[in-house]
This record gives sequence, structure tokens and C-alpha cells, in this order.
Amino acid sequence: MKEQLLNYDQVGERLGVTSRTIFTLRKRGELASINVGRRVLFAESEVQRWIDAQKAAVPMATAV
Repeated sequence: MKEQLLNYDQVGERLGVTSRTIFTLRKRGELASINVGRRVLFAESEVQRWIDAQKAAVPMATAV
């Protein structure tokens, strides 16, 4: 099965942020993209990788 490719709006919707935020993440090199002609697309696995990296970067609070 082919991996789904997402546009700025679709990624933003999945992450709960604006497409402008996705643009910034891409520009900073934090979220890899694929250029198809003039379109910029994001592999679904890359979006999940970014989510996983964010989860790993935030330490879990421990109950006292």
C-alpha cells in the first residue's frame, strides 16, 4: 500500500495547528517534506515521526 501524502492544511488539522505553523516547522527543518512539482507534501510517517519526537522531548511529570 502506498503511503498517504498530506498537504499543509491536512498536517495542520492533524496536529491542531495552522498551516502557517507547518510552514515554519518545514522551514526550520523540523518536518521533512516532499516537493511534487509546485506542491509541498508531507509523508504521513514523517508527521508521526515528528509527533513521536515531540513526545520524547517532553519529560513525563511524576506523581508525588
